[in-house]
Amino acid sequence: MKVSVVVPLYNKGSTVKAAIDSIIMQDPSVREIVVVDDGSTDSSLTVVRNIKTSIPIKIIEQENSGVSVARNVGVDNSECDYVCFLDADDSWKQGVVKEFMQLIECFKGRALYSIRYSELYRGREMLKGDSTGFIESEDIGQLYLQAKNLLCSSSVCVYKPAFKKIGGFPEGVVVGEDIYTWVKLAREGGVCSSKKNLVLVNKDADNRSIGALESYIPYHIKKYFEGDVSRTPFLDRYMLKSVFLYMMFLCMGGARNQAFKYIKLVFKMRPLWAALFSIILLIPSPIFVILQRLRDRLR
Repeated sequence: MKVSVVVPLYNKGSTVKAAIDSIIMQDPSVREIVVVDDGSTDSSLTVVRNIKTSIPIKIIEQENSGVSVARNVGVDNSECDYVCFLDADDSWKQGVVKEFMQLIECFKGRALYSIRYSELYRGREMLKGDSTGFIESEDIGQLYLQAKNLLCSSSVCVYKPAFKKIGGFPEGVVVGEDIYTWVKLAREGGVCSSKKNLVLVNKDADNRSIGALESYIPYHIKKYFEGDVSRTPFLDRYMLKSVFLYMMFLCMGGARNQAFKYIKLVFKMRPLWAALFSIILLIPSPIFVILQRLRDRLR
């Protein structure tokens, strides 16, 4: 059995070679690399075309349509039943595909597999947490509550038929489209995660998502509290925890009006929690300034 690897690409000329090189150094279980260029205006495509490897690199060019469209197009043009994703500014350590193969062999029939990742802030590796063993569940909230860094768009492998059944990534969504997809996949066929830390995620390139939070409620939170996603105890706790953290983040950045939108959303399903969250808005601004400085120092 082999896997396809989809790399969505947009103006990552300085990092895409390192990302693809990290795929190439995996074991021979990689059948192909599908690069979907989402209308890059820099040297990204030239860099990819100059990469020499025995693994076929399939390049698909499209007008700028967003990362969800790029990932969906990549899956549509992949050959394997199991498809991994790697963002063009992230990278894999040795053994990622081998670990996915072991997960698939030991936990057959799951819709989603993942591997623990580290975050890179200004060249420093954070959230390491390397260990052994697996976590298996049909409630993805259980994974998110156990550790922050078990699932992200560069550390997953999906079962293609299940991915197609749920409709792939929601297109036209600014933030939260990936978590929404993982939640839907887990409900469709379960999720299994390895505790080994084998993926490096570049958080210095995360400005788009940070800026988007100041204007948009993440899609997975919006759809959950609108009742689009089946509720489970673990998932409920994870979503409430996420709302709390997002509200704190927004208040630290001075975006209290955006934080208030979360209260209105949560009130539809959990009015008591909405009332508790409203206390956050009563915290004086100087306290949030202090908290933000502490957070920046910890990074």
